[in-house]
Amino acid sequence: MIQQVVRGRSVSRGAGLLIVAGLAVSIVLVSWIERAVAMTTGFQYGAFAVWALVVAEAVAIVRLSVMAYRYTVSDGRFFIERVYGDHARIVHSVQLNRVLAVGPRDEIFRRFGNAQAYDRAVIKKAEFPEKALAYAAEGGGAARLLVFQPNEEILAALEKAALENAE
Repeated sequence: MIQQVVRGRSVSRGAGLLIVAGLAVSIVLVSWIERAVAMTTGFQYGAFAVWALVVAEAVAIVRLSVMAYRYTVSDGRFFIERVYGDHARIVHSVQLNRVLAVGPRDEIFRRFGNAQAYDRAVIKKAEFPEKALAYAAEGGGAARLLVFQPNEEILAALEKAALENAE
């Protein structure tokens, strides 16, 4: 079994306190603006904007500081899990015998990209460069594409699977 965890940049204690203070200030300011708009125009649904801001800021904070991806090659499969703190959820599971190619993103997209959507399992500003994986979809059809950030060990295991499948 080969496993890798890709984490984003960590937030220092001081930066974390500033983020929380900024979150509180922005909520208060938007709340005041919402009340002013409600008093002058009679529009009563501005609270939705406040809650939308709260949710957007919370998601941004989680994505910056808590979320990670765990890549695992084991038992003939390549698993990608999204990890939030201690909780992990498998978001992609690819059989190694379906791997068509892995390598630089531009090259794989040029070979297999025929204008289709692709999945991303990357963390911005992580130490590993983005690579692309092309694999055969279950049930046939066009190749599926996945952008991720493997280390050398994971990349070598997927390249080996692609070479074995090409023969």
